[in-house]
Amino acid sequence: MHAVFSYKSLQAVPWVLIASLPVEEAYAPIARAQERIVGVTLLLALLLAPLMWLGTRYLLTPLLTLHDTIRHIREHPNADQEVTVKTRDEIGDLAHDFNDLMRERKQAEQERELASRRIEESEDRLRAITDSAPALIGYIDAGRRFRFNNRTYEDWLGVSRTELTGRTLREALGEKFYGAIEPYVEKALGGQDQAFETQIDERGGGIRYLRVQYVPHFGPENRVLGFYSLANDVTELKLAEQALFQLTRYDSLCGLPNRTTFSDRIGQAMARAKRNKTTMALLYLDIDRFKAINDKYGHAVGDEVLRQCAALMGRLCRQSDLVARIGGEEFALILPGMAHDPAIRFCDTMRHAVESHNWRSIHPELQVTVSIGLYQWNGDSDAADLLQHADTQLYRAKNEGRNRVA
Repeated sequence: MHAVFSYKSLQAVPWVLIASLPVEEAYAPIARAQERIVGVTLLLALLLAPLMWLGTRYLLTPLLTLHDTIRHIREHPNADQEVTVKTRDEIGDLAHDFNDLMRERKQAEQERELASRRIEESEDRLRAITDSAPALIGYIDAGRRFRFNNRTYEDWLGVSRTELTGRTLREALGEKFYGAIEPYVEKALGGQDQAFETQIDERGGGIRYLRVQYVPHFGPENRVLGFYSLANDVTELKLAEQALFQLTRYDSLCGLPNRTTFSDRIGQAMARAKRNKTTMALLYLDIDRFKAINDKYGHAVGDEVLRQCAALMGRLCRQSDLVARIGGEEFALILPGMAHDPAIRFCDTMRHAVESHNWRSIHPELQVTVSIGLYQWNGDSDAADLLQHADTQLYRAKNEGRNRVA
């Protein structure tokens, strides 16, 4: 279309009035207005863009600062830095809350570090106390593995702390020792306190006696998580007990059972003979003229005579026999299962061995003989009668001239 047309009918005459105007002329004012609007718009955009950029930058500055601060704190956890709060809008509130969160976090870390140091100090004190204690102190978990042990384990067993931690009782203590304590371990892991005595081989040789206590460690729902172990060294006490037992039950000069032990054993031997329906021989042996030996050669010689007589009897007796020193120069022998004739032959052998022994090694003029009383027991008397019968036979041998068997 090249022009804009307009027409109108005339009422006076039958004519139509037509007018035409070129398009460019018709729309020229509108085009000029559009150009002015675009120009003004561009001009406003050029003027407002820096202001908008500056405004946006101003508004985003706290958020960017917060971003940079968070990144710095992440890269440097120990840095003491807070976000600067300059506005009271949403970003300012966020920065303020972030600062509060970081302060609380830092305070929590400080408290945690303080608690950790206190725990470490407490552990160090506990370690120092347990390491100085002359006892085995440890903790064993439900899997029977060492989780704690003091330095005494290394001193006594020769196993370092690092080698022991994490190992099972069987691995650390050996099959022999573990087998001895396993029943108590089972009961401790079953929730029962345990107390018992045992012994271990020391790394330098010898035996160490221990008095052991196990105390279960209960967790949630009363479940046993492991047990605490305390083992005290009672070696000196045990050795003292053994020495006391030796003094009360054995003769210190000859090392033989004394009258107390003999009295216990004679009853046991009689009961065993009755149960097995066997016989038993009882011998009373007395060193002839022993008082004269003491008076003439001295007590040191007399003591050596007693020791060598005891050694002779020990060599001649069987493993099942019992030799005891029941008085100054008197000995008693229990011969289980030995019949009368073999018992007589044994007595003759004993008497001859003493008589033919080389006593001159003690003193050039020394000669020793013994008298022996034999009683054959066949279940026909009690212990008191048995001893009385043997004693009667002994005095009979002495009255008949000594150095003989009756």
